[in-house]
Amino acid sequence: MLSLARRTWVGMAAAIGMLLAPASAEAGNFLSGYTGNTVFGQPTPATDGVVNFGVYQTSGSGNFFTEMFGNTAAAAAFQAANPTAALNAKYVFVFSVVNTGLPNLSSEQALTSLTIPTGGSATSIGAFQGAGNLRSAFTDADTTSNPGTFVGGSQNPPNNRRLGPDNTPYSSDIVNGAPSYRYSNGGANIGDVGLTTRSGAFFSGLRQVSGYSLTNGNATFTVNLSAGQSSTLFFFTSDTLPKGYGGGTLVGADGGPSFGDLPMASPEPATMLMIGLGVSLVGGAGIARRMRKGKVIDDQVA
Repeated sequence: MLSLARRTWVGMAAAIGMLLAPASAEAGNFLSGYTGNTVFGQPTPATDGVVNFGVYQTSGSGNFFTEMFGNTAAAAAFQAANPTAALNAKYVFVFSVVNTGLPNLSSEQALTSLTIPTGGSATSIGAFQGAGNLRSAFTDADTTSNPGTFVGGSQNPPNNRRLGPDNTPYSSDIVNGAPSYRYSNGGANIGDVGLTTRSGAFFSGLRQVSGYSLTNGNATFTVNLSAGQSSTLFFFTSDTLPKGYGGGTLVGADGGPSFGDLPMASPEPATMLMIGLGVSLVGGAGIARRMRKGKVIDDQVA
């Protein structure tokens, strides 16, 4: 018969095994609660834009480029351009920026950078772009703002600026833990969200990002977008589940910032539960040992 201590450790090992079992409900897809858009424009109205985002949960194939884009020349080009990318990451946080300013309006300014809080868990950073001016964009099924939108609703202003419904006049976001739109709120099916790639001038107004860095848990991407332009897709990777939403910072050419909610990552709940469970089980085993010792002493005294 197993001793109490041994039974405790066996039970703990079984519990840990269940906690670490991979989640597969949405593996290989964009997460519905963390895919959508946020409208930036406060407190600097001239620094206005839309940040489209999607958190992709990989299936554990070992190369998220080929999983997200297929075994294609584009996937190989993206991987070559991002040699330090964590290929086996569990989650890929994908973003693009649209400068929604009107090109002929003098009060509008270029957008220079976007900074995203990663929650301190980013494992790599990069952009879905490559040699030969290869670029990438989100796609969705929304064509309500312009029925003539090409490539099934590619994010390419002025055709379709938002990942999600594009015909609702959103006001600028305030940092309150919720974006302007996310697919869990309803609307288009999350399965309609995808990615596409093109070279050359096919995406009119789609610009490659010119740089990126990861400093003190913040991912910063240099976009340099004039009014009416949008960026190619860029990303950071993480092995932890999205935590919620935190304040991203969009910066204009004159330095004026605007803020909005963007997805963040945090330690997986299973990991935290495992730690708590381990502590409680070990503590329980110690109490049981002390109780047994106390009973032996009482028996001897009796």
